[in-house]
Amino acid sequence: MIEDYDYIGIGGFVLECRDGECLGITKEQSSEIRESSVFFDNCFRHGTIEASEGVIRKPDWSLGIARHLIEVLTKQQTTVSNLEIFQELMGAADQACLDLRLCSMVNYTDPSLSVDSKAKFLDLVDEEKYCFTFRANMKSHEWLQLLEEDVLLYRSETNYAVRLCRDEAPSREPEASPRSAAARRNLDERISDFQVHSHRAIEAVTKIESVISQAMRRNCVSMPAPVEEASVYFETTEPLSKEYHDLIDRLGGGEACIRTCADASESKNTEGYTIRGSFDVLLRAIQPILKSKEGKVDTTTPCSLRIDYPTPDTLGRFINASQEAKDYPNTLGMDAAMGRYFCRKSIRDIELMLSYLADFSTTSIVKKGFTVFEYSSEDTPF
Repeated sequence: MIEDYDYIGIGGFVLECRDGECLGITKEQSSEIRESSVFFDNCFRHGTIEASEGVIRKPDWSLGIARHLIEVLTKQQTTVSNLEIFQELMGAADQACLDLRLCSMVNYTDPSLSVDSKAKFLDLVDEEKYCFTFRANMKSHEWLQLLEEDVLLYRSETNYAVRLCRDEAPSREPEASPRSAAARRNLDERISDFQVHSHRAIEAVTKIESVISQAMRRNCVSMPAPVEEASVYFETTEPLSKEYHDLIDRLGGGEACIRTCADASESKNTEGYTIRGSFDVLLRAIQPILKSKEGKVDTTTPCSLRIDYPTPDTLGRFINASQEAKDYPNTLGMDAAMGRYFCRKSIRDIELMLSYLADFSTTSIVKKGFTVFEYSSEDTPF
């Protein structure tokens, strides 16, 4: 058999795979492989059959899997095209006592953080674990941290990059060239669409918010204690009357807040108003505007609803409330740095959402898919 692979030279070997297919390994490759793998090194210790014949037989490995293993042993990383090959490669790696780890689906270079990550990934990649769609500028280290916390940001259209790790820790890679370092930074700055897989949707949302906000909040000297607060913003063609202001004040027991946002309006013919209060107060505050016969507001006029630091129960009901909207249902924004969730829809849709939220008998169990967009809310009037 060796005669057919004379190019391997003295010191090389042949890897015989399933159905008798073979792969020739050169002397140079053999040295790297033995240095990277105790399994292969032991195969060629003095007195073994493999050492005398120059052949390692692995009939349960396909030729393709063998090539992937050789590539990861000589180049530290390999890329596979689908989940089936990934699973087969991981099984072969276990037989060869190799610690192969999935790389982040942000830059396809940084390996996952623990040996448990493979099992987490294979558990979460199941289609039944899909919870919602998430669009954001995710950093590679954030993606890896979320996987450790049982949240998989999945991209089904991409390949799987696998990296070799040693001694229970990711192997040190050569210093990146300025070009490759810049390329990785560019990948970290891109906005991507992910399919979020997790065991519980609301828990996944809050974990994503927490991970993204950690670096931002780390730069703050102090942060106020998080308090749940809701508000709406809308615009009218005429100033609201003093009686309306008094109504809002009475509805909120003197604690509701109404604020004129003159600089927030895009049109000189409108005035913007922000109202803060309970969901019931917000609902009852915009209903007179919608019922007005004076044409102060168009029911299709954009209106913003914001909830800062919602509890998991409120967040679940907010997501469900977004399903009540007629235009772009099941969509909401997240400003992780502010602990804020928001949406901008027609004032009629906001009334429908507030009707759901003001009814405390409504469920917080999310049963439909939804989409979360992560971006700053600074440009959204409130």
